[in-house]
Amino acid sequence: MWALNYLTGDDDEAQLQEIINMDVFEELHKNLLSNDARLITPTLRTFGHIINGSDLQAQAVIDSGLIENLFPLLSSPSRTVMKEAAWVYSNIMGGTRSQVRDVFKYEDGKIIEKLFMMIQEGPSSPVIFFIKN
Repeated sequence: MWALNYLTGDDDEAQLQEIINMDVFEELHKNLLSNDARLITPTLRTFGHIINGSDLQAQAVIDSGLIENLFPLLSSPSRTVMKEAAWVYSNIMGGTRSQVRDVFKYEDGKIIEKLFMMIQEGPSSPVIFFIKN
């Protein structure tokens, strides 16, 4: 999983598109269901890198169900997983108005509510970036 993370981390939109074309989203989403932070963490980073690609590439990830599938990870027992999930949401919030709206609209603002609860539990840079974006 780390190999795919490294391949997506170069900000090369052509390379990101090749990875998207490999139809990997279903497998990546399955990884998010794991209880193993060592599998979830590189998966979240991979999604985060793709979100940082073009608006169309970010939308492809969102359309695959990422907003919904990330939400449970904000309550993960692993602080690392929680931070990585918040980071992915912060990347989405740097996207188009429609993408930002999708985050705010999810289950009537549950993502926003959860992220503010996380801030109250202790400042976390991904949550701060989420608000900033």
